[in-house]
Amino acid sequence: MSIDGANIGVSPSRALRTIIGGESTPPLDDQRSDSEFSEYIATAPEPPFDSEDQGQNYDNCCRYIAKHFVSLLIEDPDSSLNHAYDEAKRRGMKSVDPTGFMVGWAYNAARKILNLKEAPNPAIVDIEVG
Repeated sequence: MSIDGANIGVSPSRALRTIIGGESTPPLDDQRSDSEFSEYIATAPEPPFDSEDQGQNYDNCCRYIAKHFVSLLIEDPDSSLNHAYDEAKRRGMKSVDPTGFMVGWAYNAARKILNLKEAPNPAIVDIEVG
């Protein structure tokens, strides 16, 4: 699995089940093709997210942020994560109170859609022992 799973088209909640939940790498059934992933992001609902399934709300929040990042990265593909998030808020992205992982996943989802190299997710830290 990649840094946060966005590069293989998995949902953020599925990625977290691998990263912190100990599940195996997502099988092909949990991955989306490029066109499926683009549609997944493009059809993100607007907040508030009111699904009874909290995992669905989590995913919808990430998709919503990613949808905003796509338009920003079209204009400025070199935009940093922090700049993209600040600019999205300035342009009217509703406040959704995301975690660092959510914003990082959304940034990488937008980068995947635009065929840009993925970036490190700031919520994932590698610790070397030794």
